[in-house]
Amino acid sequence: MGFTRYWKRVKEDYDDEILTKVKRIVGAAEEEGIKVCGWDGYGEPRIDLTEISLNGDAERGLSCETFYIENGKSYGIYRECCKTQRQPYDAVVNAILQVMEDAGILEAESDGECMEEEAKTLLGRA
Repeated sequence: MGFTRYWKRVKEDYDDEILTKVKRIVGAAEEEGIKVCGWDGYGEPRIDLTEISLNGDAERGLSCETFYIENGKSYGIYRECCKTQRQPYDAVVNAILQVMEDAGILEAESDGECMEEEAKTLLGRA
């Protein structure tokens, strides 16, 4: 078991405005010392109109599950999830989900509070 964030898509598509905010969140995270990597914890995250795919820094033992949202596709009645184990990249996942929830793209929840203040800081810079 570990800390997990869940979401259910309400609207399948996100747009360039969302991507701009997500890129700002990732940039702000890097400035705050939170390294955001690709899906497997290495390389660069993928943030485009096809998908948003990222993880924590595997080289430092700060990764867990991939945060992945495919544009134009949802899983119907099923909730999607990302177990972050309270690693630093959880603040990024939290902030991205909040941006998408505010835009009416999804409904998000979690196992409780984690990285709330850090996510607010990132959102303030998005």
